Amino acid sequence: MRYLNHSENPNCCATVIDVDGVHRIVLVTTKSVAIAEELFLNYGESYWTNHSHA
Repeated sequence: MRYLNHSENPNCCATVIDVDGVHRIVLVTTKSVAIAEELFLNYGESYWTNHSHA
């Protein structure tokens, strides 16, 4: 997750699944992604309004 950046035009999405009673976050590409291509996720509006970014 360290290198997953925000974009209004993301190439992946996140979903939560249950694995043996434990919640896991799964990232899935929504477009074809080349080797070494940067990954983007739309963080959502609440990320920008509910967090301090110094």
